[in-house]
Amino acid sequence: MKTRPRQFFSVMLSLLMALMCMTTASVYADYQAIPEQSPKSMNKMTFFMDNVQVSAGSDLQLDIKAINPVAIKSLEHIILTIPNGFEVTGMSDTSSMFGGSSVTYEVSGNFLNFSIISDGSLNENDIVATINLHVSEIVNPNTYDFKWVTTAMSCKLPTGSSYAPTFLTGRITVNDSGSTPQTTTTLCATTTTSTTTTTTTTTIVEFNINILSLPEKTAYVIGEELDLSGGTYSCTGKYNTDVVIPASIKYMTDLHDDRFSDSYIDISEFDNTKVGTYRIYIKASKEGMYAEDYFEVTVKEPETTTTTTTTVSAYINITIDSLPTKTAYVVGEELDLSGGKWHSDGIKTDGTPFSSVPYDMTDNSRVDTSSFDNSKTGTYRIYLTENINGLYGENFFDVTVSESEFTLGDINDDGFIDSVDATAVLMEYAKLSASNIGTFDENQRKAADLNKDGFTDSVDATLIMMYYAYISAGKNDTLENWLFTNNI
Repeated sequence: MKTRPRQFFSVMLSLLMALMCMTTASVYADYQAIPEQSPKSMNKMTFFMDNVQVSAGSDLQLDIKAINPVAIKSLEHIILTIPNGFEVTGMSDTSSMFGGSSVTYEVSGNFLNFSIISDGSLNENDIVATINLHVSEIVNPNTYDFKWVTTAMSCKLPTGSSYAPTFLTGRITVNDSGSTPQTTTTLCATTTTSTTTTTTTTTIVEFNINILSLPEKTAYVIGEELDLSGGTYSCTGKYNTDVVIPASIKYMTDLHDDRFSDSYIDISEFDNTKVGTYRIYIKASKEGMYAEDYFEVTVKEPETTTTTTTTVSAYINITIDSLPTKTAYVVGEELDLSGGKWHSDGIKTDGTPFSSVPYDMTDNSRVDTSSFDNSKTGTYRIYLTENINGLYGENFFDVTVSESEFTLGDINDDGFIDSVDATAVLMEYAKLSASNIGTFDENQRKAADLNKDGFTDSVDATLIMMYYAYISAGKNDTLENWLFTNNI
């Protein structure tokens, strides 16, 4: 299987950010905090950690802090990713920020999952909780991100209402064992050190929001609710090391999107009770950098309509509720309509309305499959028909017959197994999650199901990227052999 040379690690970062969401430390004697510009643009409770430097083989005490704090009743299932080589050795039992609180936690693999239960009071101290960590001696000198996964988080105010805090990614720079950690000031510029040893901190120097598509609906009448369906955007930028922050599609319907540090939609200007033009803002921040963009929607008076009385003619309407599980075939395969459902409704000749029960497409009495020919390639129409007292209605869908079998992992059938295929799987997974209706044909579904669990999901996309990384490193092995070797 051929592979294209690509900026692999940028692509991998983009995909991982679609599956994860984004996030200083009081110190022991062997590391120092790196002060960084506060996220001044945040206008709600924002959790963050000071960027720090630490020597490999040492311990550190990591303080989680918050600005613009609000009193809470509970803040549960906050998940912090722990990079390899960092071991959680303990955590504070109470929160000095939230009064009368208890803190509980558990560690599973590279994830620290903790919760805070409070009596609803708020203290002046800005420390939310403290995590004790040990840095292994074998951890390579580098900068490591401590990111947040908040998809399972639940935050309740004392009133019982829900609240969505903001989480910013924290960063820890590991030096060589025995080297002296240096304090560095980072304001989106190069670093300055107090010794002859120069430490360069990776910082963002460019950060932008790009609106990819506007919502399907941008014009409203008074009383209509805002609908951002169809709107997408991406966040892009660049580090001072010329490493590019790759773009990934984000949906405007996710009013708070933890997949990118802090990315959210500000709809506070919109007022559907009066005529006007209103701006919808997209705001995001990452490691101290802030960006925003906007588009406009309008609210108008409802149009005056004239009601006319018409005579309704008898009719039959046929609606396809779900297509068969299999719509793509190869030469020789038998037609299988399992999973297909449809129903009819309309008005009878006597003027009474009707609606049928859902029909199964395997009931051939109302399904015309005469055009299907599995002996040759082509596109064939399957007709659904209903005949009631002389009234006739029909609808149809298409199935295809092709000669070629699928290639596992090669979704777009271009001869490569790469990030393009992984992205296609993720987009199909998003469609299935939103409406349970995807666009993959049968061959694509088979090609996408790497772990053979019958689903097209993020696990399959991750396996494609892992194999792409494997062969991009100069390895030469088929995807099937790689999956077998790794017990997948």
